[in-house]
Amino acid sequence: IGLANKGRLSLGSDADFFLVEALDTQHAVKSAELLYRHPISAYLGFDLELAIRQTWLRGSPVIVDGRVVGLPRGRFIAGQAFKK
Repeated sequence: IGLANKGRLSLGSDADFFLVEALDTQHAVKSAELLYRHPISAYLGFDLELAIRQTWLRGSPVIVDGRVVGLPRGRFIAGQAFKK
């Protein structure tokens, strides 16, 4: 989508990623499990066979096994104009 330093794990990139675990059973996404401000997700009620175990922002863990272990360090990144 035209954002510099996003979308890959390589030298000079931001290193934003998450680790998932494949599950043997399906798990429905619930609002109480969402760890962000807005209580709505397009995935609410979906049955998934995976669980997000860790979330990393800029090379540092911020969520591990459902516990917040670091502070998000968000910043505004201006996108490029859309070209047809």
